[in-house]
Amino acid sequence: MVGSKTLKATLIGTTALVGLAFLMAPTPARAVGCADVTITTGVTSPALSLCTGEHLTVQTGAAVRDSLITAAAAVGVFGTVPVSVNNAGTIVGTISAGGHGTGIEIGGASSSLGSITNSGLIGGYQNGIALWTSAAITNGIVNTGIIESSSAAGGQDGIHLESSTLTGDINNSGVIESLRAPGHQQGIDVANGSTITGNIINHGDGALIHGGAQGILVRGDALDTLHPSYMSGAVENGVGSVISGGSSGIVVASSSDIHGGIVNGGTIEGAGGPGGASPDPGNGIALFTKSAIHGGILNNAGGEIFGAVGYGIAAKSTSSIAGGITNSGYIHGAKAGIYLDKSALTGDIVNHVNTLHDGLISGGVTGIKLSSSSTIVGAITNSGLIKGTTEAGINLSTSSDITGGITNSATGTIHGDRAGIEVRTSSTITGDPTHAGITNSGTIDRKSVV
Repeated sequence: MVGSKTLKATLIGTTALVGLAFLMAPTPARAVGCADVTITTGVTSPALSLCTGEHLTVQTGAAVRDSLITAAAAVGVFGTVPVSVNNAGTIVGTISAGGHGTGIEIGGASSSLGSITNSGLIGGYQNGIALWTSAAITNGIVNTGIIESSSAAGGQDGIHLESSTLTGDINNSGVIESLRAPGHQQGIDVANGSTITGNIINHGDGALIHGGAQGILVRGDALDTLHPSYMSGAVENGVGSVISGGSSGIVVASSSDIHGGIVNGGTIEGAGGPGGASPDPGNGIALFTKSAIHGGILNNAGGEIFGAVGYGIAAKSTSSIAGGITNSGYIHGAKAGIYLDKSALTGDIVNHVNTLHDGLISGGVTGIKLSSSSTIVGAITNSGLIKGTTEAGINLSTSSDITGGITNSATGTIHGDRAGIEVRTSSTITGDPTHAGITNSGTIDRKSVV
């Protein structure tokens, strides 16, 4: 959040306030006589009815607040109305009662907004931006400013989708955040059968997606598996950018899917506090309850995936990662760097050569751990460092399996306090049969397989 306070102070220091409600009829084209709305400065009428097809522009120095009117949001879209909002000023929903207090709300069946472009402040006591009940954004969100849920006591999400659809990307080089203490609050919450047909892109030095619970959460309804959510694209976190949560960084839960994978060149981290959707908090990236990531996880040189209490990357409860995990950066968890529990990874774990923190997979207990009939349908290939601080570098237990073996190259080290590699309780490593599935040209600590 470094840098966001200065921008926020500039934005909320404006004095021009206007109350605004979009009361839109579901007609397909702009009505005769209607014109686009541009708010510059001064106090405008406390309610505006915009025609279908109109575009709203809030210029620097202007502000929109719901406190001047009885409304659910500062800017509301109700009805099939393809418009856009371009904000360089301030749009803030402050009402705390009745689920109100949203900056921009798109609500009701078939409600639609073309796009949101923000270089100012969009905030709400409840949510910064919220989509409800089959609502849609048809051309994405671009943010270079701040989108936030501003209440530490009753706030929800920076961006919230509930049974809704966003087509296009969420492209952030500013700040998207929930300021509430750990709980059910996210920077971005994709919930209850929602779909993003596009990517979440967080890029640029200082770009931040942060939640009191999760930075990004893709989930079903109340953790059930009946209404999973889906992203067709990827989560991309660039150099100098941060995705963080008071509990976990990125969570996929209740049969939901990030189909385009995760690419990281910045920091993805979970601090480890309580976090509603995380039955096991404190992870960098976590999957729970039959969830999936397709397209793999790529952690580039300089990238950090960090779990302060749990795991760097965890897949639990019959979840799956397809496309492998490739690391040229740093993956670390207080328990394990990478953990599979009753889950599967299709593809290889590839850990590249170690340069400073690059090419390091480590855990406070185990570097890489498989348990409870977990499987890697592929290999572990290491030219960097895989380290378990108190137990093993790599541990397999309770009928787990690596089908493609383990290859440790000349520059690679697999280190554990108890053993380099442990294979226990009916677990197997298959691959090169002449080496018990393990090919080593580097260092496996103690040169032991237990």
